[in-house]
Amino acid sequence: MSIFSLKLDIAQNRFFTDEKSDLFSRQQARKAGAFHQKINKYYPTPLYSLDGLADLFQVGKILVKDESQRFGLNAFKMLGSTYAIRPVIV
Repeated sequence: MSIFSLKLDIAQNRFFTDEKSDLFSRQQARKAGAFHQKINKYYPTPLYSLDGLADLFQVGKILVKDESQRFGLNAFKMLGSTYAIRPVIV
């Protein structure tokens, strides 16, 4: 396993359109991202490249997000929950 440095590499879902859901629109994704970047101690999630596994399955690349150290909580759902409860407490 090797650490993989990535600034921004987004795979576009060709079946997704903004018209299907306001909840999951690109605009909402940008809004959530901007919110999270304002949180103290926020940093992008490290990605690890599993080169051996990608070779085994004969795919170009397999990347795994390591959320285990997010805010020192060892929990991967932290960002979603902060964004979800913010409107309730503010």
